[in-house]
Amino acid sequence: MWELAWYVVVGFVAGLLDYSAGVGFGLVASVMLVSLSGADPRIAASVTSLVQIVNAIPATLNHYYKGNISISRYYIIISLIITFTSSIGALLALLYYIHLPLIVVKYLFVATVIFITILSWISYITSSNRGTAGISPRWGRVVAALGGFVAGVEKAVSGGGFSVVLVMVQRAAGIDIRSAIAGLPVVKLIPFSLISLFYISSGFFDLTMFASLLAGGLASALVAPRLLKRIDERVSLAIVSMLSIAAVLSILVLPLLG
Repeated sequence: MWELAWYVVVGFVAGLLDYSAGVGFGLVASVMLVSLSGADPRIAASVTSLVQIVNAIPATLNHYYKGNISISRYYIIISLIITFTSSIGALLALLYYIHLPLIVVKYLFVATVIFITILSWISYITSSNRGTAGISPRWGRVVAALGGFVAGVEKAVSGGGFSVVLVMVQRAAGIDIRSAIAGLPVVKLIPFSLISLFYISSGFFDLTMFASLLAGGLASALVAPRLLKRIDERVSLAIVSMLSIAAVLSILVLPLLG
């Protein structure tokens, strides 16, 4: 009973932070599940991917009705490029990652979370909170292609980090911060479907965890769009940093103390 309640809380917190601040549903949920519950990162990746697939349309519609998405031809092009390259990155990573020993998977998980934290701070330093970067549309497409590939690899390896990386990438490509965050659920559909199907077919899935996380995630999608216009980006960066520290302590340090 307490385990189910914990999963619902994880889903709600992860969804609230992702859909309002771009912190990343998978990043928050995976770190909480792996660090505090001892879950296999591959199961966390499978479950969080499927939850976000189911939750994508409700979350996006709520953002759209709240006026958080500014749709343009360039925005659509960037979104399509990211969708394509992130799917390729995820598939290539999965082909090698799925067969690694659990201890190696956990060390890669920690390294990935730390890398995501570094990217988050670079994003904050190099661009303003509400503005857009001054690069040309041509270079914006290049940045989107490379960033999408990296994000796909990150998601496949750690179960999280997709949102954080792609918010940074879209900002570098000239997309405003609100649209970058609000449009992510739809961008996730194809790459996350591939990741989820791959892991589930390999036996990495927990139905109870999925149902509970989904309940919390759906509840958060009703609240988060109202917060997007209010939350400060520094809050999301602080959260990402704390999650990174938690992952390092729980997986690298605590076993040594035992």
